[in-house]
Amino acid sequence: MKLASDIMNFPIKSLKVNTTFAQAIETFMKHNLNMMPVVDGKTPVGLVSRRDILQVLKHKLNNE
Repeated sequence: MKLASDIMNFPIKSLKVNTTFAQAIETFMKHNLNMMPVVDGKTPVGLVSRRDILQVLKHKLNNE
């Protein structure tokens, strides 16, 4: 039976709480990720997904 440690990504790619939206998109694209934790120092405070980014972009397009 496979364990989570057998299929996890390492090292962990994360976004800092002060990462800009543009930097987040760049990081997602560079590493081809679907989700990244957001950290404040070493403390995880949330998650950002590719879907979250798409929803923000859709909202921006609808409001232009």
